[in-house]
Amino acid sequence: MEIKQVIFLALMGCPNADGQSLALDESETSAEQPKSNEAVDSLKETSTEPNTRRPPSKGGRSSSKQHQLAVTAADHKAAHQVGGDCESVCRQAVARHQAEERERLLAGQPAERQERLKKRWREPVGLRRAEKVGKCEYRSYDDAAERLAKNDADLVVGHVDCFSYFPGSGRPPMGLHLARSSDTALGAHYADNAREEHASVYAFRQLRSQLASLGAPDALLKRCTQAAAEEVHHTRLMRQLALDEGCGVEPVDEPAPIHADRREIAVFNAMSGCVAESYAALVALWQSEHALDPKLRAVYAQIAQDELQHAQLSWDIYAWLKTTVGEAIQCEVDAALQSALDALPAQADHLCRPDLPLLGLPNAQEMQVLSQRFTEGVRSVLAA
Repeated sequence: MEIKQVIFLALMGCPNADGQSLALDESETSAEQPKSNEAVDSLKETSTEPNTRRPPSKGGRSSSKQHQLAVTAADHKAAHQVGGDCESVCRQAVARHQAEERERLLAGQPAERQERLKKRWREPVGLRRAEKVGKCEYRSYDDAAERLAKNDADLVVGHVDCFSYFPGSGRPPMGLHLARSSDTALGAHYADNAREEHASVYAFRQLRSQLASLGAPDALLKRCTQAAAEEVHHTRLMRQLALDEGCGVEPVDEPAPIHADRREIAVFNAMSGCVAESYAALVALWQSEHALDPKLRAVYAQIAQDELQHAQLSWDIYAWLKTTVGEAIQCEVDAALQSALDALPAQADHLCRPDLPLLGLPNAQEMQVLSQRFTEGVRSVLAA
């Protein structure tokens, strides 16, 4: 699939979008992009900000989480009180993991700092992206019934495999959850974007390792390496915008290595790459035309150019993986892709920021048109 054409057609069909002006010249990249692992690691080393800067918001601090989350007896019981389906179990397990992480963050902090953190966490404890979980599987242990009978709330009775994604924010790595800050200021928005770009660095490094273990062609592996280097540059661009607004950016910790089989990699790529990252490229292209500041338009144009390539990489990986799996897994991957497309129009509405017109994000009506035309375009090409 040539995803660039789908994206450009979606933009041309939206009111006020001039598709002709959105074609990017790949020769106009304005800055040399880092290629080495040292450049990736330097993101952490250069994160300390001057004392005159506003301290980084930790309300959205990342936490490394295994892709397979343990389910305790307490999780199982609470989930069955609200339905008992897989998604209920998944929500409960993730909410508990996030609550434990927040307790860890509060430990040892001064009382004033604890209150500031709690104020940022006013939303109910739980994964804010739980509404966007596209696929999950709950696997209880063979002796789960016996374990439940022991009435030990902390006893592990199974695990959930979660595939979550958020449209418009690029590719996340498996096993990492980033919660966006509750701060609505412009600087906080840039800081959140910088952290998401930083997470994408790890995502492509992880993806390269996964594909190498599956025997993927060298061309795909090299494109993953290039994509990781480009995400380093995106991180620096967004971090500088945050600093210009007086907002520091906390570095993102690399997620611990996790096990994922061919099916899980294919499903995750279909949802977070083919759908979420492709739509992120579309939104960046829109902003490159509609952001109010010329400097900001240039930043989004550069990011959009790279994200188009990353989106195409996801679709090329999708095509290659489908040739390496059986019919049953192919059907499962396609079902996950269709599920992500089904959910996209409703989820994309969360990307709107009418309070920050400088960003040039689509308004609610434009976002609906864009997301609908994008999903229709993808489905049309898949059906051809």
